Amino acid sequence: MSHPYNSNNNNISDQVSSEHGTHTGGNSDSLSNIEVLKKFNNLILSFDHKCMDKSNFVPGMKMFIFQMKCDGLGCLLENDAESVLGPETLKMAGEFFLYFKKYFPDGLNSSDGLQILIDINAGTYDKTKTSITREIFQEWSSLYYDGNVSAANYITRVKNLVARTKKYHCEMSEYKMKRRIIASVNELYPDVQNIISHQNNGKLNVDFEKIYEVITTVSKEKERKAIESAFFKIEAKLVPEIK
Repeated sequence: MSHPYNSNNNNISDQVSSEHGTHTGGNSDSLSNIEVLKKFNNLILSFDHKCMDKSNFVPGMKMFIFQMKCDGLGCLLENDAESVLGPETLKMAGEFFLYFKKYFPDGLNSSDGLQILIDINAGTYDKTKTSITREIFQEWSSLYYDGNVSAANYITRVKNLVARTKKYHCEMSEYKMKRRIIASVNELYPDVQNIISHQNNGKLNVDFEKIYEVITTVSKEKERKAIESAFFKIEAKLVPEIK
């Protein structure tokens, strides 16, 4: 993502700049995060889905995406949406989108509804199975956590990648996927592999959820230590030197 993650964006009253497409028509005022969610929810409830089913879900969602952009909600599909809108806003938007879950085609049973929209907008489902498989392998080979987004958001991305890998029957074993996930966070969270190995008698072939759980725990501990360190530095400056 082009913008580093900023925890201040968790406040859903933060303002979204116009460069991310949050202006509507002649309205010159930017939308707050709560307004983005309200407009998105209203669009979902008002969208005509009477004739939609599993067979025409993708074309129907293309119409939905077009309406999103017309309503100034294209910001939800941007690559840097999390750094601008905050993870809580994206999480809520994804949960709103699950209103359409009964129309999801077989194999597209994702808990991250917003990612489905992003993939449709990117043309992922317009490609041949061969090209999709190639892209999946490329994504695995470049999988790396740089810390510019929250660990939770990264885990969501990984879950979606695992689901797509299984859906398209890519020749990649679950064990290899697990090793790749662990390796992808090794630079920032080198303790993840050691913890998993220690807890499972030296084995790394554990449930995916176990890996996600350890990554989340380690990331929270790292954040806690960073906050404590910053606090102690501030406290040290406030304490007058003893002469």
